[in-house]
Amino acid sequence: MNENLVDEKKTMDSTSSGTLLRSLSATNLSKRLKIPPLSHPLAEIEFAPVNVPHHRRLQTAAVAFAVCLIPLSIAFFLLLCSLPPLWPLILVYLIWMAFDGAPERGGRRSPWVRSWRIWDYYTSYFPAS
Repeated sequence: MNENLVDEKKTMDSTSSGTLLRSLSATNLSKRLKIPPLSHPLAEIEFAPVNVPHHRRLQTAAVAFAVCLIPLSIAFFLLLCSLPPLWPLILVYLIWMAFDGAPERGGRRSPWVRSWRIWDYYTSYFPAS
């Protein structure tokens, strides 16, 4: 008889806690309080469909790489600036950048970097006639 009371109490506790959890869920609570669903600008974005050709996805990835490279480089430089043991090297680098004439001459062309396939995808992303 004592076991029946324990089993009945366990069943009642699990049932009441399940009901309590269901009644406190966010969807039920928002319905009971009559809160309209949140609309977020990202929810309205239409992402690329599945049938986009592979070469077009590679072109987009190449442009994303080139675009993200600038902020990542700046973040890396600022991270290095936060390490005091590297300040003498950073000072030498900044002096070299100030007196270097390569940007006026078009930079330093590296045949190895220029042969990367990513630049082919990058240039074919922007149609030029």
